[in-house]
Amino acid sequence: MVMQCHYCGRHFVPAKRVGARQKSYGRAECRQKRKKQAQRQWCDRNTECFRGDYWRIKQWRQQEKQSRESSFEPKDKTCRMIQDEIRLRKGDVTTFADYG
Repeated sequence: MVMQCHYCGRHFVPAKRVGARQKSYGRAECRQKRKKQAQRQWCDRNTECFRGDYWRIKQWRQQEKQSRESSFEPKDKTCRMIQDEIRLRKGDVTTFADYG
């Protein structure tokens, strides 16, 4: 079975597992167009899916950012000194703070 691509008009043999449902073939431009069209159709059918979700997502992102920042912060003086020593040995930093 040979099909014609809906986006560029070229003929192709569809994948066996997809068959007649395949709309485009493996060329990058055709796949991008197909994906964009499929996403647009999905959003048109599901208009209420993400509506009103902005504040919940914003709050979640702020919490995640705070938890990431606090998890990387050294807890005590010894830990900071060790981390500075590691940075110096890697060659990333040329100077560091004196804790003494």
